[in-house]
Amino acid sequence: MLRSIRFRLHILLVNLFIGGGMWGSLRLVVVVMIVILFFHLDRLMVANINQMTLASYQGMGLRFLYLPLAAWICAMVLGSLYVKDIYELPRFRSAFRYLFAALYGLGYGHLVVKDGKKLLKEKETNTVDIIGGPGIVSVSPGNVALMERTSGPTRIFGQGGHLIMRGETVKEVASLEDQHGFIEKVSATTKDGIKVIVKDVNYRFRVRAGRKPGDYTRRTPAEPFPFSKEAVKNLAYNRVVRTTGVGTWQEAVEGAVQGVITDYIYQHKVDPLTTPKPEDKDPRGEIRDRFKSRGVRERFKSLGADLLWIDIGNFEVPDKEVVKQRIATWGALWEGEISLDRARGEASRLYLQEVGRAQAQAEILDSIVRGLDIFGLEDPVDKLRKIVLLRAAQLLEASSEHGQAPTFSHLPPDKDAEKKLPSTDKI
Repeated sequence: MLRSIRFRLHILLVNLFIGGGMWGSLRLVVVVMIVILFFHLDRLMVANINQMTLASYQGMGLRFLYLPLAAWICAMVLGSLYVKDIYELPRFRSAFRYLFAALYGLGYGHLVVKDGKKLLKEKETNTVDIIGGPGIVSVSPGNVALMERTSGPTRIFGQGGHLIMRGETVKEVASLEDQHGFIEKVSATTKDGIKVIVKDVNYRFRVRAGRKPGDYTRRTPAEPFPFSKEAVKNLAYNRVVRTTGVGTWQEAVEGAVQGVITDYIYQHKVDPLTTPKPEDKDPRGEIRDRFKSRGVRERFKSLGADLLWIDIGNFEVPDKEVVKQRIATWGALWEGEISLDRARGEASRLYLQEVGRAQAQAEILDSIVRGLDIFGLEDPVDKLRKIVLLRAAQLLEASSEHGQAPTFSHLPPDKDAEKKLPSTDKI
C-alpha cells in the first residue's frame, strides 16, 4: 500500500514538472496563483500587525515578487539560449517560444503532413520538425506519420490532429496512396558474360495494408486508406544506407525491383533474353511471375510495401560487336540451311532422273518382249533387228515431237556378244 502511494506521488511530481499537455496548463495556473499570492501578501501582513493601517502597506507584498521574477526571466533566457545553440536554431524567438510551450502548454508548434511529406514554408523554422514535441502534428487524409524517442518508435498517427509529447520526434511520414515508380535502365551481366540493359521499367506500389504476402485490405468509405503499423515501421527503418546518407523508402523499393530483374539476368544467357525462340519461355512473363512469388513478396514486405503492378521494358545489348557477331551467326545458320535445301533438291533431281531412265529402259524392254511375242520366233535374229529398228524409230519420232534429241549411252563394244549371236548364214 505504501509503495503504491509512493509510486503515484512520484508520477504526480514528474508530470507536474516535466509533463506535457494539461500538465503544462496546470503549471501555468500554479504560476498565476503564486503571483496573486504575492499581490495580496500585504493584506496578510496587515492582518498580523494591528498598530499599522492598511493604506501604509498597500502593494508592499509585490516587492517580494521581484526576485522570483528575475530568476524566472534568467532561467527562460538561459534555457532559450541553450535550446537555440544545441538545435542550431536561427533565431532566439523560436527557441523561447518552444521553451515557453514546453513549460506552460501555450503556443505549441504546428507541423502539417500532406502528400507524403512535411509542409514547410521557405526559410521557416518549425520547432516540431527540428526538435520534436511538445507540438501538434496534423496528418492529412491518405498520409501516415511515425513518432519515435531515443529508445525506439512510440506511436503511429493516421489522419487528424495529434499532440506529441516532449522527447517525441517525427521520424517518418509517408503517403498511403498508390505510387508510381520508373526505372530508366537496369544493367546486368548474363550467364555467358554479356552485358544486357533493361530499359523503361514501370511499376506501382503502396504502403502495405495486409499482414501476410498477398493479403490486400480492401478500401472502404469508412477507411479509405488502410495501413499496417508493422509496414510503417519497416518502411521507416529498413532503408538502404549509402555513402551520401540514408536513402528514401521509394529508393529502397526501386532497389528491390532492380534486384529481382538482375537476379533473373544473371541466371540466363543472352539469346533466350533478347531473341527467344518459339520453344523458349517469354523472359518478361517469367520475370513478372517472379514478382508474384512468395519469396519476392516477403522481400517487399520487409520494406513495408505491396507491389501492385509491374511492366518490364525492352532488353538491349549495348556492345555492337555482339550484335555483329550475332548477325554473322544467323547468316551462317541460314546459309547452312539453304545449302542443305539445295543439296536435297539436287539429290532429288538426280534421283528422279535415274528413276526416269530406269522406267524408260524398262518400258523399252517390255515393248521389245511384247513385240517378240507378237511376231513369233521363226526367224529370231532377223525379226529382232526389225523390232529394234522399229522401236528406235518410235523413240526418234517421240523425241522430235518434244524438241529433244535422244541420248544413247556409248557402252564399250562387247566382242563376246557378237560371237554369241547366231550367224545369219546359218539361218
